[in-house]
Amino acid sequence: MKKENEVYSLKGGYSPFICKSETGLTYCFPVTSGHVDMTFEFDISDLDLDVLKSSDYRFKALYYILFHEAQSTFGTGHPKPRIYTADEFEDTKNKVLYKSEFE
Repeated sequence: MKKENEVYSLKGGYSPFICKSETGLTYCFPVTSGHVDMTFEFDISDLDLDVLKSSDYRFKALYYILFHEAQSTFGTGHPKPRIYTADEFEDTKNKVLYKSEFE
C-alpha cells in the first residue's frame, strides 16, 4: 500500500500506518531482519482504526508485538522462512485492541 493513501499514523518514517483504499482500511507495518526489509499489510475495520486513534499506547503496543512476531518468520538465520498469516495478525490485533490494558 502506498503512503499517499495514508489516513493515520503516529509519525512518519519507519513506522506503521493505516491506508484507505476502495476495499477498506489496511494496517501496514515495516519489519527488518538482517538485510531484509518487508512491509506487511492486513485489513482492519473502522472500529479497529477508532481504537488505534484513541490510544497511542495500544497503537505502539500493537506495532511492537507485530514487529517481533513477523520478524521471527524471515530474514537472517531463518533457513525456512514462513509466512506471517492473517489469522496470527487478527489474534494479536484483537488481544491488543480489545482486551483491557491489564490483561
